[in-house]
Amino acid sequence: MSHMLNSQKFDQNEIFYQDPGHYRSIWDIIWSCLVTIGSCTWLALHLNIRKQGKGTLWKLGRHVVAFFVALIAPEVIIEIAWCQWIIAKKIANDYKDHNWTVTHGFFANMGGFAVQGDERYYLLKPKDLRAYLDRGEINLTEEQVQDRSKGDMFTKGFVVLQTTWFIIQVLTRAAAHLPITELEVSTLGFAILNGITYALWWNKPLDVQCPIILKEITALPSKGADGSTKQVNSEADQVSGAEDHPAKKHGLAQSGDREGSPRTRVTTISFLAQGVDTRTYSTAGYTLVIGMIFGGIHCLAWLSDFPTTTEELIWKVASITTAALPALLFIVWIINGTQNLLGVTLSIALVPYIIARLLLLVLIFTTLRSLPPNAYVIAHWATFIPHI
Repeated sequence: MSHMLNSQKFDQNEIFYQDPGHYRSIWDIIWSCLVTIGSCTWLALHLNIRKQGKGTLWKLGRHVVAFFVALIAPEVIIEIAWCQWIIAKKIANDYKDHNWTVTHGFFANMGGFAVQGDERYYLLKPKDLRAYLDRGEINLTEEQVQDRSKGDMFTKGFVVLQTTWFIIQVLTRAAAHLPITELEVSTLGFAILNGITYALWWNKPLDVQCPIILKEITALPSKGADGSTKQVNSEADQVSGAEDHPAKKHGLAQSGDREGSPRTRVTTISFLAQGVDTRTYSTAGYTLVIGMIFGGIHCLAWLSDFPTTTEELIWKVASITTAALPALLFIVWIINGTQNLLGVTLSIALVPYIIARLLLLVLIFTTLRSLPPNAYVIAHWATFIPHI
């Protein structure tokens, strides 16, 4: 069989059908990579509760938008998941006297609780849930919160097994000195970063459609600035002056609401955490490091065989760009962490970064038309791990 591998008239389909136990087809390569990328992007996204009144098409549309963000800049998804995890931990700590866990924190922060208005329901911010908890209006165990999730251990286990198998398969090929295609190199980057994202979102309920509707509390005692106790008309009145309200930060206040409106419509932006201010937790630096790692993984294909010298040059330039631009931003962040300077640098670097990422996404498929013969050889022991 070795003489067929070295033949200039090599036909991978002929080799595969003669000995499928030792060789893989081009479709095997594409299928395993696409399933892994899909697991790391589409299946791994834990979006917040959608807007009230929005239908299936709107739900699909926001998932598609989130999917493309994950495809072009997976480090952005990690930053969002990181911020949500930090917020969830803080909420769980604030309500630890009610035995709240990080799962409760995620659920509250993703728009899990609301009060019913005249025509629609309105979001309750996590910090405004104290009165409801103290009165016993909210009494959910972690299992009850997770029961609202569309994901289970089978779904999560599938994603973990698929990505783990793929990483081991690539490492096995490297150890056996077998060629690794550009598509597999790029997929490896998604698989590694997905491990971080999935760990952060592990306790977040998946694909919850509707919040829990609570009755609005009236005549609540509230402490004034001088420490005195006064009565307020409703729970909503307690939050009317909140300057850090998510609706104000993200421009989500319902049309017709006056400035400082006491209630906010459940209008979570796709996968964006309610009220998350990433600057507060200084996640920018970590995100840029992850971006450098993702770009650096593509540089692993530096010595790979390319169909043409032009494609090789484009791959190398694009790989360096996706690794170097986050590094440049990281240096700016270290030297001068002001948001203005970092924002200006980011706006300049964003376009070339996106172009470089898109070029890499195109090249991972165009380079499949001419692979070295040994790229079809199977790395055997990785096949014992369950995968698709």
